[in-house]
Amino acid sequence: MSNGPVFILGMQRSGTNQVLNILRSHPDTCWPDGEFHQVFKPRFNARESLGRSLVKLADYSVYYLGSGDGLGPHSPPGARALDGWRAEWVRTRIARRTKANAAEVERVKALLDRAGFYPRGRSGADRVVLKLVDYNVGLARGLSRLYPDAAFVGLLRHPVPVCEGQTARGVTLDKAMASYLYFGRALMDLEAAGARVLTVQFEDLVTSPEAVARKILGHCALDPQALTGFMLQDKRRVTDTAGTVTGMTKETILLPFSEIGQHLRADVNAEAEARFDKGAARAVIDACGGVMGHFGYAVPAEGPRT
Repeated sequence: MSNGPVFILGMQRSGTNQVLNILRSHPDTCWPDGEFHQVFKPRFNARESLGRSLVKLADYSVYYLGSGDGLGPHSPPGARALDGWRAEWVRTRIARRTKANAAEVERVKALLDRAGFYPRGRSGADRVVLKLVDYNVGLARGLSRLYPDAAFVGLLRHPVPVCEGQTARGVTLDKAMASYLYFGRALMDLEAAGARVLTVQFEDLVTSPEAVARKILGHCALDPQALTGFMLQDKRRVTDTAGTVTGMTKETILLPFSEIGQHLRADVNAEAEARFDKGAARAVIDACGGVMGHFGYAVPAEGPRT
């Protein structure tokens, strides 16, 4: 069995947290606190103490002075983001901060074990799981060289609800479309390079969660039968009086596979599309049609922009 890390690749508002929850729920995984970029960069928010943020800021300044902000998700990484000493710098900090998160990993595993979700017991957490979103996906080729035994899971979602979710949070439509295109092309490039990558459609995950979950676990060389359910985060939008999205509420629940389908909403794309301006939706399809077609999405013919 491989001990290499598992990297989840996706976009914000595309359902990557569900894949993350599946993999974190398995008895043989562990993880640092936060997404890939948060391992290195300070947060300066309630999730991280001021002291810890300042320590990370000082540490990241070493990388930043030598490479710029190459590990942030809001712009493409430079060509040398994982070259030379930077590769070992990244590897060391992933290992160090995964170790520092051991107590939280144990808390989650204990909850799942008490819920009876580990029929074969626990053999020990050893596969590191990390999520890369938006422009951080451009680091995947470098990570595949840094970790030759890594597994990658790319989560695709139809671009219209993804762009709707991003524009609802203040991102311009042009930036949302550019980010989607970058993500799709980076995933295509990773496939072409022969990396061990599985692409999954979000729409399949919400309609056939158990089958897709077991497919993901098998791809990552994790025993699919070692887990009978997982920890799920149910999210709801919080809006102000003008309808602007100001945040999310989250509820963590433990669900056996037999009940997961009741909590993943198959109509979530339709709801997003109904909120989106039809002209904007058409612009997204026109711009992203090549990526959509490559990953198996139907590309509707040109229609009126009403």
